[in-house]
Amino acid sequence: MDAFGLSTIPLRMRSLAMLAGAALASLALAAASSARDVALPNPCTILASSHPQSLTAKATATVSPGKLKTYGSGKYEQVTCDETVGTISVYLSYYKNVGGSGGVRIISQTHPTGFGGTATLTVGTGAGNNAPVDYISFRKGPLYADLSANGAEPSKLTTLGQEIYKLTP
Repeated sequence: MDAFGLSTIPLRMRSLAMLAGAALASLALAAASSARDVALPNPCTILASSHPQSLTAKATATVSPGKLKTYGSGKYEQVTCDETVGTISVYLSYYKNVGGSGGVRIISQTHPTGFGGTATLTVGTGAGNNAPVDYISFRKGPLYADLSANGAEPSKLTTLGQEIYKLTP
């Protein structure tokens, strides 16, 4: 600054610096935007590869093939696979944006290891029916995931979730 409060850097240099800053900001925004445009993985393939029968006392529990369902589109798209393992219904969902769910009376929430510091294990009951509600939600890269196995032992659900985390691209 000179004695009159004006910059001594030529206008052309200041303009170039501002343009460079704007270009960097645009690149960062484009990178963040393209991360959201990632394709969601097939949860049925990942769930089948993770050996969900580990949720039951029997390693040979009957596992029904999963059914893939897609909800929403674009940034609100969610893909879900549901399988039955013995008597336990298991759901694995992937989505691009975090959302909420309601109707759960939370008994406990913990943050198990093995998920890159992003997991929450929720144990609770359904507000309307008092049935068990057990799920792990985590984030890996631009993806959010939710693994639900109502009535499963929390430690077994966590172990299965850690395997799914490893298999998630």
